[in-house]
Amino acid sequence: MSQEARFIPVISLSDRTGRSHLSIEMSGDRGGAARLFTALSGSSFMPAKSDLGRIEAALSGLDASQAEFEDVGKALLRRALGKMNFKAEQKPRPQRYSRISWLRPNGPDLPGEFEIFGVHPDVDARAKSGMRRMRLRHAGKEIGEMLFTDYGRFARCKSNESGMEGFCRCRSHEELSEIFTVAYRALGSEGKRYLIFGSEFADYLDCVHPFPLWHMALESPTDLDHRCRAASKADADLLARLTSEYEDSPQQTALRGVSRRLLDPSFKYVLSGNGEGFALLKFKEGAEGLLHDLFVTPSQQGRGFGEQLVRASLSMMSSTCIRIHLNTIYPRALRLYTKYGFRIDYTDHCVALDQVIMSRGKD
Repeated sequence: MSQEARFIPVISLSDRTGRSHLSIEMSGDRGGAARLFTALSGSSFMPAKSDLGRIEAALSGLDASQAEFEDVGKALLRRALGKMNFKAEQKPRPQRYSRISWLRPNGPDLPGEFEIFGVHPDVDARAKSGMRRMRLRHAGKEIGEMLFTDYGRFARCKSNESGMEGFCRCRSHEELSEIFTVAYRALGSEGKRYLIFGSEFADYLDCVHPFPLWHMALESPTDLDHRCRAASKADADLLARLTSEYEDSPQQTALRGVSRRLLDPSFKYVLSGNGEGFALLKFKEGAEGLLHDLFVTPSQQGRGFGEQLVRASLSMMSSTCIRIHLNTIYPRALRLYTKYGFRIDYTDHCVALDQVIMSRGKD
């Protein structure tokens, strides 16, 4: 998706019961495709017919015959689009059967002549201990491998001036595409959510439908007025509920992560006035900071709480940080952060491993 893609403003929907909320942002892209960014609250969302009409009108405004989005686990958006005659496409799959083997990061190199893709000239291509190696075989013959760094919910295969987090090795571009599709399925089956590639792979990723991951930075943050507060240990349950909603994870799992970060002096939580959302800040070495997460519960989006959390985050980091970093995949967030002086440092390519692609014929 280009940065000049057409945007449809966020559509906020409440279900028939009023207990569940769905917000959708749409970005038009190449060839009649639209990327749908969703936020979900509740497991029983039932859109009204008028809301389906709003979604359809927005897709028509982008002239979209294809919709790409992450499966929220409850198939709500898939069902809604199905009522508009969209049909799900198959997820990417290898062109031919390939067997996957997982090797130690420092395992033996592939025999024969294999070309390395995705290694910056200034980066040493030797595997590091923190990487995983996926090797593919077909009919007993090696066809290539991918090395990537495992970060829990996501994996990176990229290298740039700041370091190496993976690369691919194979004999042809066709085999490179096959490696990507096998990795898509293999890592998705492990429960990972995103696979991130560097810009060096931009010409080979059409088979897995990537979208931009913007890396942004702000120099010399300033103190701003806001209506938020720093969270304390007494807020652990509230933060766990919000984090559970944000990560679509069990609340007990979220509570363990929240409790660990509340005890870590390098992290700080910020809460909006009445707990509508939170920001998670990380203070790094060298007077640098990271706006790690920012979330507003879907039922409260569009009321300025996200902007308040950004203002509070900048204020709380301004006394110790001379540079703040953040990453985002959301066009709405990109526009908000740009308003406060953040600029794009570089762009990676993100693949959602639970992605759904639906298409319909032109009327």
